[in-house]
Amino acid sequence: MFAGALRNASAIAAYLAETPGKVLLLAAGEEWPDSSLRPAFEDQIACGAIAHFLGCSLSSEASLAHAGYLSCADVLHSALEGCVSGQELTHRGYAADVEWAVQLNAERCVPELRQVQRGGQFVNAFEDVS
Repeated sequence: MFAGALRNASAIAAYLAETPGKVLLLAAGEEWPDSSLRPAFEDQIACGAIAHFLGCSLSSEASLAHAGYLSCADVLHSALEGCVSGQELTHRGYAADVEWAVQLNAERCVPELRQVQRGGQFVNAFEDVS
């Protein structure tokens, strides 16, 4: 399991392209104030970006995420700023987080979830495998 975002979309795609087997792109979700689930726009767009950089055949679901990414690739900043998550972050004083998250391919890291030993215990943690 890997952690991908807009910031490392091409790095994740390049790594996965060299990894045997199928790839499942899964966008995280969030909660509405009433605790019901909502899709996370920014994660859907990131899945679409990773699909774009993978450049392979896509399932219908991945194709939809890819189309979403392509529809706002030239306006990522305003798209993320305008989505519910971006509005919430800005309203709470975290507009800089939106600025940071929207930077396409700003990172080359490929975080993989692994079981690692820390302080004599095994814990799940992300390690950069790039």
